[in-house]
Amino acid sequence: MKTTVSDRNVFWENIFERVPWKKIEHVLFLAGLTMVAVYLWQEKIIFNEWFASIMAWCGSMSAWFNTIPDFQATPFLWFPLLSMISIVLLGILIYRYPPRWFRAFIIGVIFSVHTVYILFRVFGTLNLATHINALLSIVVLLAEVVTYFCLIALYIQLLWPVDRRKQADILSRAIAERGQYPSVDVFIPTCSEPIAILRRTVIGCQALEYPKKTIYMLDDGNRGEVKALADTLGCEYRARVKNIHAKAGNLNHALKHSCGELIAVFDADCIPTRNFLSRTVGFFQSDNVGLVTAGQYFYNYATVSHNVVSLSELSPFFMQTQMGKDTFNATLCYGTCFVVRRAALDCVGGIPTETLSEDWALSIKLQAAGYKTYFLNEILAAGAAAESIGEFVQQRLRWTRGTLQALFAPTNPFFIKGLNFWQRLIHCYGIFYYLSFLSYFIFLSVPLLYFFFGLSPMHTTFIHVLVFFFPNFFLNLVIFSWLCKRYTTRITACVFENFMSFPLLVEAVLTLLQPFGVPFRVTRKGIRRKTMEYNKLFASPLAVFACLYIIGLLYGAHNMYWDYDKDLFYIYLVWTFFTLVVPLCLGIQGAIDLPQERHSERFPYELACEFTIAGKPVHARTINLSDTGALVKLCGSPNTACGTVTGLFSIPELCIAPMPARIIRNHESSSAAVEFLDISIENHRRLVEFLYCRPEHWMDKILSDRNTMKMVWRSALRFVPLKNIRQN
Repeated sequence: MKTTVSDRNVFWENIFERVPWKKIEHVLFLAGLTMVAVYLWQEKIIFNEWFASIMAWCGSMSAWFNTIPDFQATPFLWFPLLSMISIVLLGILIYRYPPRWFRAFIIGVIFSVHTVYILFRVFGTLNLATHINALLSIVVLLAEVVTYFCLIALYIQLLWPVDRRKQADILSRAIAERGQYPSVDVFIPTCSEPIAILRRTVIGCQALEYPKKTIYMLDDGNRGEVKALADTLGCEYRARVKNIHAKAGNLNHALKHSCGELIAVFDADCIPTRNFLSRTVGFFQSDNVGLVTAGQYFYNYATVSHNVVSLSELSPFFMQTQMGKDTFNATLCYGTCFVVRRAALDCVGGIPTETLSEDWALSIKLQAAGYKTYFLNEILAAGAAAESIGEFVQQRLRWTRGTLQALFAPTNPFFIKGLNFWQRLIHCYGIFYYLSFLSYFIFLSVPLLYFFFGLSPMHTTFIHVLVFFFPNFFLNLVIFSWLCKRYTTRITACVFENFMSFPLLVEAVLTLLQPFGVPFRVTRKGIRRKTMEYNKLFASPLAVFACLYIIGLLYGAHNMYWDYDKDLFYIYLVWTFFTLVVPLCLGIQGAIDLPQERHSERFPYELACEFTIAGKPVHARTINLSDTGALVKLCGSPNTACGTVTGLFSIPELCIAPMPARIIRNHESSSAAVEFLDISIENHRRLVEFLYCRPEHWMDKILSDRNTMKMVWRSALRFVPLKNIRQN
């Protein structure tokens, strides 16, 4: 009898169910701890002789430590390391999402391996043969130590995440049963955003399912069209004469002209889901809760996700670190999609105005004052990401300056009273993170110094690099993506760090020299491009480094083994090829901005619709849909040229009444692009609520956007000529 595919599946499922997974977990855990202990004990023996020479090294820079055992002659020395890596990989294969105990174990492994590597660099690789090599060795080592501490601080944030979804269920039910809803003022600060973007946000805020809310449009641009929009939509309008302190000043001005117990803040491009307030307000039943923020998605993710530079920050990776920060009451407010208690704001003197990062400063002040700041790990809003690489970089430059300004402000996390050790550590990580971009610049420069001048910050062998560096690199590569639930990877982070090293390094230096005086710059939204654009300003430094790498390889091959050290040559050769292919090439193509002609984002939905042309209804189905147009598949395609076919378009499933529309572009397979000409407020509300305000919509999008490596590959293919790229 032939076995069918379904029979084989049942067979393997039965076997899978019989496997004693709990016992395997315990065995893995004990074996892993044993291997870590053996590994550290083994390295202790190795480092004993180095530690004995510390005083001699401090007294004389020419002391040299070369007592690393021969791993080639003693294969047993590989056993603890390889066993530990095997246990980690086996656990990653078994667990789709890391349980807490295994997450803690794996972070302990990466901490051990990385610490051993740093000790190896300190006591076994420094090149002190000449004064210039000694200076270079110390500079590169300090750069590695900075990245080491930044990485450890990041893993601490991923160590023990807090999931508040069940707590939100209980608290939201409790407040609904009592019927005692605190009043909420919803603030929408705006300065120069397009009216179309602002209209969507206001409609989304008005769709919030909450009985006691008041919508305030805070116009720092004093624009007549914004006031007219507020009157049309029926929301409060606030403007001020002097626009000092930018967004923070705008919010503080609105606080004086409102009276709600709670304040919800959304940027002009951030649209909340219907249940945002019902999911967050319940936490404020405890008097010590000062601020609650929630997860945010980017509704234009499909537009910018082709850019590998932005993948590390556009993904919901932020949710993973925020859940870890919440464990230590060190949650960061990102300036939008949050609710804060008015009494807490009064306690800390309102929204801080000392720095450009008023959101981060607000978090520090509330936590220092003893208030709890919670993060709800649900996607309850969607905003617009920067739509060009230039705006993306400018936004990060503002964040860099605002964060480093804290060193010169009362919100300095090193010295402000009221924070505990873990809160200081997490907040200081933000400062060291931006300072660490100097390290990436140094790492880019090291191979060039070797190939052109024979200068090397290390003196080691290829086998020792393989033993100490490669396990650290490999585990970081695998574990980082797994802990972040595959929302991002170390590859994308590496590209981002090297791409941003030049502009952020310059901005960091300028900020340290002159912290204040640079005005707040709003990120431009609603950018339209008919052609592909290449940002030469940000690509040029990487292109120069790429050319120098190629020239350096040729020159280095001519002067092949500096100091007759064959191993060093191959170490720098591998270093150069990796840097040239990954950070530099992918970073250079990251400066490309693809054409973007749409006025709003399209989402794939198949809905029955009707297009009435000259009194004759044409039945159709949508392929994708936005609040300004749609791509539809017509049952009977009209034989009229584009732009002259006008009629009435309706979507009965969404209760969209007939509205004027026209066909602006014909496609194959009887499909056509339709533009809405005059959409009523009622129709616009229904479209916005359907496209942006349904909670489940964004969670579905996150699951479909998880394959980061696929996006990296798609980004790499942008070197191919883009003649056929055109948006439907």
